Amino acid sequence: MYRLPDEPRSELKEPWGKLIKEEQLDDEIRNAGAIAAVGDVVTLTMKRHAIPLRLAVVDYRTKRRELDSALVKEFANIADRTVKVECPAASISDALLNALEEARILLPGKSTLIEVFGEEDLAVLPIIRDFPDGTIVVYGQPDEGLVVVRIDGNARAKARTFLEKMKE
Repeated sequence: MYRLPDEPRSELKEPWGKLIKEEQLDDEIRNAGAIAAVGDVVTLTMKRHAIPLRLAVVDYRTKRRELDSALVKEFANIADRTVKVECPAASISDALLNALEEARILLPGKSTLIEVFGEEDLAVLPIIRDFPDGTIVVYGQPDEGLVVVRIDGNARAKARTFLEKMKE
């Protein structure tokens, strides 16, 4: 279990990758080993662009508000398998970590949708730390655009360092 202390929160407000607009998405994800989306709006954006996801992590909320039920229905059949986990706000639960590990092991053969009851935002960190080089992680930067992170040694080291600050 990891919990986000008050001190390093500001580090998460800055994009961890390249901040782009939706129009740039197709160009930015070309030649990805696998693609992971964290967040409901990001996942639906990828679906709208017909971008095949290997992993999507959602909580059926955006900007702290529940998604409309019509939008929730759009997640049906988005992945080969669905896993439900609990994860309190400002934390990364063991259940979420286990679901991410299962999804990583199933790469590239099966895609996974992880439905989080609680908050999914911090899932970006263990994905960057644990998924293979060349994987692209896309998450939302509220009111600014999409952040695209191509996993490599530098991104992985940054995620490891940050997660060490969160360890209980």
